[in-house]
Amino acid sequence: MVVAALQGGSVIARGTSSREVSIARARLAWDLCVQDAIRERVPSGASVWVVPKGDFYWQYSLGPMSTPNHEVLTRPRSGAYSLRVIREQPGYESDAHCAGHPGTHYGAIIVLVRRL
Repeated sequence: MVVAALQGGSVIARGTSSREVSIARARLAWDLCVQDAIRERVPSGASVWVVPKGDFYWQYSLGPMSTPNHEVLTRPRSGAYSLRVIREQPGYESDAHCAGHPGTHYGAIIVLVRRL
């Protein structure tokens, strides 16, 4: 029982370390920024399609982040909006930018919203 308690304490300590907390805050900030970008750039009730290229996390998160305000499509359709998240790079000034987070591997990203 003592060993289990020590192991549990060790897991809690790792999960609440300043590095772990900063990573969790960075991920939450990214998610909130992306949700805001979708809400601001896609009219309520419009259909969205998640472009099947790019980062694994965004590939599976953009659809759920779009609901319940948008219909998420399984394939592109004319008039719908495509969604994709990429690492920040020059040439995307008019797109939604989400800040990076120093001390983590969460660099700045861009939310691409395009009308199909």
